[in-house]
Amino acid sequence: MSQLFARLTAAAAVCLFLVGGAFAYTLESTEANFTVEMPGEPKLSRMNEKTYNGVPFERLQWLVDQGSRAWIISYNAYPDSFTWTYDIGMRGSLQNTKGTLKNRRSVRVQGVTGEELLIETPDGMMLRQQMFLVGSKLYQSIYAGPKGTENQDDVSAFLNSFHIVR
Repeated sequence: MSQLFARLTAAAAVCLFLVGGAFAYTLESTEANFTVEMPGEPKLSRMNEKTYNGVPFERLQWLVDQGSRAWIISYNAYPDSFTWTYDIGMRGSLQNTKGTLKNRRSVRVQGVTGEELLIETPDGMMLRQQMFLVGSKLYQSIYAGPKGTENQDDVSAFLNSFHIVR
């Protein structure tokens, strides 16, 4: 009986390790005011970019690249004078990926209403992208992976773990 208990305990520990190990890194950005659970330590890139009408802004991007799968958090600090809409964001995502919009729905995080897009690219990749605009700051959580992976538990856990710190 004690051997059976030991085996069950070991099996449960392995299961907990596998579930808990899916997101091994908590990203906390005091600069961009958010937290999110990622499957590994992301690489941070800082980019000076321009909006569609030439207004300069800084974009921060955190990326976990797993080969066929990518986990991205993007933060755009637009000037207060710039007007951004979810339609503009959707058109930009479709244009940049040459993808097809498969679904669009409203989502909420901590009282902020945003949008989630599901985009299929010509090479069969799926992007599941959430966008939240807070004042002149745009937050995006993006998963990219092979078709069929976009609704897996780890993808939903990643997107659901994003929190804006106020």
